[in-house]
Amino acid sequence: MNDALHIIGTSFKRTELEQVAKVQWAQPEDISAFLTEVRANLAIDEIFFLQTCNRREFLIYAPNRFEIDDDAFCEAFLAAAATSMGRRLSRGDFYHYRDAAAVKHLFRVAGSLDSMVLGETEITKQIKDQARFAKKHGHLGSRLNIVIDMALRVSKQVRHQTNITKNVVSMGSLAHRKARDYVAKKPGKRVVFVGAGHFITSILPTFVKSKDFELVFVNRTLPTELAENYGGSAVALSDFLETPQPFDVMITATGAPHALFSKAWFARHNPNALVLDAALPRDVEEAAGELAGVTYFDLAQMEEILAANRAARQAEIPKAEPLFDEGLMKVNQSWLDLDLADYNKAISNHFRETGQRALQHLLKDKQNQLGDELTAELQATIDVLVKKLTNIPILGLKGVAKELGPEAVDAYTRQIAEKSPLFKSQVS
Repeated sequence: MNDALHIIGTSFKRTELEQVAKVQWAQPEDISAFLTEVRANLAIDEIFFLQTCNRREFLIYAPNRFEIDDDAFCEAFLAAAATSMGRRLSRGDFYHYRDAAAVKHLFRVAGSLDSMVLGETEITKQIKDQARFAKKHGHLGSRLNIVIDMALRVSKQVRHQTNITKNVVSMGSLAHRKARDYVAKKPGKRVVFVGAGHFITSILPTFVKSKDFELVFVNRTLPTELAENYGGSAVALSDFLETPQPFDVMITATGAPHALFSKAWFARHNPNALVLDAALPRDVEEAAGELAGVTYFDLAQMEEILAANRAARQAEIPKAEPLFDEGLMKVNQSWLDLDLADYNKAISNHFRETGQRALQHLLKDKQNQLGDELTAELQATIDVLVKKLTNIPILGLKGVAKELGPEAVDAYTRQIAEKSPLFKSQVS
């Protein structure tokens, strides 16, 4: 890649989130305007900007950039970004990856190995959406398209060939999976949420997405807003304690100083249920779990499950590295094919023209004797022969480039150009 590919970026792993958030333009059009300007000013051929809630990264292809070293190039780029946004940016908040390291970093990002939540899948949608934006505005070309497409392909392999995305690692996902599995073979699917604080509101979007459950919201003050926002019914806590409607799952997280639901309460009102108690101190008397029909998890038990799941995902990371190595090899091969495209075209044209001249010489003064059918057969035979012969120098040139590099390609093509018409336009 010859120092042509760069990633200049920042993320939650490098600095505080408030510093990451400073890399921000007011409107999408402002981003495109900056990318257009910096491409012209820093001789950048292609550029892709990835923005998520906790990272900002610029993937840059600049094979003909000005004669400045990598550090100076990074400084100039960040200075241009800071001017465009009207903010100060600290060089220390940014990392700078080059060539193979840049490709592998993008693979790690796309595969969610660099995410806050290892194994999350939202990042692939963000890459796809923002790549479409970059293509629409003319910032992506063949080189970065290859890298981004391979990153998405590798991320899919990571999901399918490792267990990095398996075993839920967020409390919302754990609660949803426990509830979903519990009600799978039951006629009822009613979930009661007790409380209206951060924990409850943070997990509700996971439940609403699935649309599998009937939701009931319980709180000291009538939780009308929750019921309206998430499509359920609202019940005051005092009423629910006195005469609860039957439920299948209870998820509770209040700030009550003592247990709200005793073993006796469950035995009397709802002796069969899954109970997820995320309150400290507990909202549910621990002894309620002794009832044969009650499956009970407190916050410590749920955190223990999540810790084990996170460790299981971490253990899968080494399995992704060979996929990254293979993906990098394919990117290099595809870039090499682009580098050799003009040479390959010249070889094909040269052999085709040579074949045509040979056929014309053979047919000179004899076409009337041979007839159209035999002439067509000769033409088809020449075409097949030319195609087979063309493959030999193309494969040879690819091997020279792969094993010995661009200097050997220059020597190879110049030597041929000295003795034949082939490659004269490429080396002149």
